[in-house]
Amino acid sequence: NLLFRYPNFNAFNYFIDSVNMNVDINPSLLNLQDIAFFAPDLNGMDDEIHIDGLIKGPVKSLKAKNFNFAYGELTKFFGNISLEGLPDIKETFIQLKVKNFTTISDDLTSIRLPGKDTANLLILPAELTTLGRIKIKGIFTGFYNDFVSNALFTTDLGNVKTDLLLKKNIKTRLIEYDGHIAASQFDLGKVLDISKYAGKLSLNAEVKGKGLTAETIDLTIDGTVDSADFYGNNFRKTIIKGRLLNRTFNGNLKLRDELVKLNFAGLIDYSKEIPKFNFDVRIDSAMLTELHLGKRDSVSHISTIIHSNFTGDRLDD
Repeated sequence: NLLFRYPNFNAFNYFIDSVNMNVDINPSLLNLQDIAFFAPDLNGMDDEIHIDGLIKGPVKSLKAKNFNFAYGELTKFFGNISLEGLPDIKETFIQLKVKNFTTISDDLTSIRLPGKDTANLLILPAELTTLGRIKIKGIFTGFYNDFVSNALFTTDLGNVKTDLLLKKNIKTRLIEYDGHIAASQFDLGKVLDISKYAGKLSLNAEVKGKGLTAETIDLTIDGTVDSADFYGNNFRKTIIKGRLLNRTFNGNLKLRDELVKLNFAGLIDYSKEIPKFNFDVRIDSAMLTELHLGKRDSVSHISTIIHSNFTGDRLDD
């Protein structure tokens, strides 16, 4: 059901801001290229989506309530959308209440972007493609490259809850972020391609930084690690404060686990095949054999203060 409200026919010459639409859409198939007739900035987006819901307003101030759309094999969205500023997507203020959104990387990377080049497809960082199926619930407010995310992300590699300000730096083209995250059994080892040393992670932390890939990430973190897989062990009750840059951590750890109790200050570098360490640590107790740091004795416990600078992933190295 489609209703146009306009003062006169001349309003169609100024369709974007002069014609109010009231569209009650039954389940339908829409090609975004068709919308480009009214909004030329979308030209080139030859993408078919299944939609239904209620849309009101002129193009420059659209609101969609209980809106559904589906794209590709698994991508589905249900929620409310408010867009102020179309068709210039760069200047459009977005209020997005996501009641349910599911997608996979194969769907996202098949989206054709505006432009004459038919091969102009959406590109995702390799790390994001490892997440598998992604489900999102939450609220996003701001511009497409500068917004606040208050949402829960559920993936095949674990869950992350965010309360973050995110912004894309125009010069560096990196995503910058500042706020709070809570991760639950998130497989950081697979995402950063360091599964040989690290695995799943659960934490609550304040974060500030930029970059989402192992090569570009520059992250300052201050929080508590409830659970972390490292060198085949699961560590709990860790306070962490430091910087993660290029697979290198430089900072402080306070660990109170059954296998080890220590205070750490220094650097752990996994940027190369063989890791490097340069740190000071006070160890109240540590079970070396269970920590996979020694094999000569079936039981080895130590309590000591260490000043170290070495390369290798075993004491035998």
